[in-house]
Amino acid sequence: MSTTIYITSGKGGTGKSTFAANLGLTLAYMGKRVILLDMNMGMRDLDLYVGAQNQAIFDIYDVIMRTCEPGDAIIASEFADKLSIIPAHQGGEWMDISRADVDELIEYLSDEYDVIIMDGAPGINRAVDLCYGSADEVVIVTTPDYAAIRDADAIEDRLIKCEVMNRHYVINRMLPELEAMGCVPRLAEIDIRFRSELLGVIMEDENIRASCNIGIPIVAKRDTYIARNFDKMAERVIREIL
Repeated sequence: MSTTIYITSGKGGTGKSTFAANLGLTLAYMGKRVILLDMNMGMRDLDLYVGAQNQAIFDIYDVIMRTCEPGDAIIASEFADKLSIIPAHQGGEWMDISRADVDELIEYLSDEYDVIIMDGAPGINRAVDLCYGSADEVVIVTTPDYAAIRDADAIEDRLIKCEVMNRHYVINRMLPELEAMGCVPRLAEIDIRFRSELLGVIMEDENIRASCNIGIPIVAKRDTYIARNFDKMAERVIREIL
């Protein structure tokens, strides 16, 4: 049985798509058949982070508008046999898409994949309203900044009002030095703000930024503390969500 995870954030710049790409690849390394859906219409990035930017002929908008079959838009990852992606469309309008369209695509993919990861648009918008209902789990990605946390709070409030009960959050780009100096919220303070379960904390690391720019997910290098951190988060996903 397939599980759909919707990944969102209160604002842009939290590393949401980077997290989606690396979680997806980690789950694929663990034997799960994973497909990444870039649902950030008009702001396509996810294909860059998995090195598939030059392979797209069709995209998710083409699939939903029935310009092509889903299989025509699926790109296989070069990093793991069990990982695939459907990129977003640089144009396209969410107003053209209905909840039924998203549900139909998820139902089609659920026969072929164990995990469907939807990388959503940041902020409160139509994309959130269309996608959260098709997901079994929502993960909110934030950075340890007051603005990001406030916006993440707003997303969580929206999800709670919509009775989305299965939620986790991830703190990305954490700098312990700034936390120790009192320049950013402490982990305990952030945890009090959320009513979701903490999935994991990702440290700020220039290697993660470099990996995004060269199109190689950071977890593809397996003998690192970052890969081990994602392994722990993926294990928790398998244990608690799948």
